[in-house]
Amino acid sequence: MAGIVYGLFVGIDKYPNPKAELHGCVSDVTSMRKLLEKRIHPQETFHALELLDQDATRANIMAAFRKHLGQAGPGDIALFYY
Repeated sequence: MAGIVYGLFVGIDKYPNPKAELHGCVSDVTSMRKLLEKRIHPQETFHALELLDQDATRANIMAAFRKHLGQAGPGDIALFYY
């Protein structure tokens, strides 16, 4: 089981003009990334990318799908966590 895990983690607490504020989305995403970093198989490589709050635009998320997750090849894992 030797491969690369590409993880894209998106968390948004601060939406523009929110009807109600969110709390915990960013910390959930960060906690999940840290958990996976600890649990990844020693023979695998983990490449994580976080997009948080104002950086988590539609354009940035789409670009990260293409550039970051698009690097995954046969035997690799592409993970999206939102």
